[in-house]
Amino acid sequence: MLHPISIKPHISDFLQSHSDMWGSKIVFLLLSKPDEPIHVIRLSHTIDPPSYPTWQFDRFRRTFENNCGIPQTDKQTLRDIDKRLIKLIAIKAELMVNELDFAEIETEMQTLIEYRKETTKPNGRIKSFRLETQKEVKRHRISFQRLLDKALVECPEAYCFFKKHVQTGTYYKWLSFPDEEDAPMQCQEKKRPKNQPKAVLKSTGGVDVI
Repeated sequence: MLHPISIKPHISDFLQSHSDMWGSKIVFLLLSKPDEPIHVIRLSHTIDPPSYPTWQFDRFRRTFENNCGIPQTDKQTLRDIDKRLIKLIAIKAELMVNELDFAEIETEMQTLIEYRKETTKPNGRIKSFRLETQKEVKRHRISFQRLLDKALVECPEAYCFFKKHVQTGTYYKWLSFPDEEDAPMQCQEKKRPKNQPKAVLKSTGGVDVI
């Protein structure tokens, strides 16, 4: 996979070797859109597109990205879905009795069921986009931290690279020109006293610094 930002081969190899991790997928996406803030909901929908129709997501995206707690669906839509499911079940039963193909009916049923699961809580109450945002912020934070933990052990330079360039929170962003002062202590360069010859030191993070 090619990205507009060049990274060192061993860091790229580390990412590729863990490309199945959600944290790596976040980095890949951010690398393709440098300096562009991406809402955690958009991250999720881009990395793993939902199986249910996304028209509602697109319609209300700007509102819920501003942290407004609007419902993901409405009672009338859910009633219509339930009525349609009852009808589809009857059609499927008839097709089965007549030994006819019902794959298309089954696909529609699963799509409607998936939509219901994605937009309602286990108790049947409608989810709000604000709660969804909070959930995704936590999920992405944990996933990205798992990648950092693995990088700190396997490729410390990758750890510093990600910590320096990835802005996290409700919006994720790849920082092309990060503030060096914000770098983790184990990634900051140690200053030499005047007239002291250069020496390669080892920091606690295992990164070679001068």
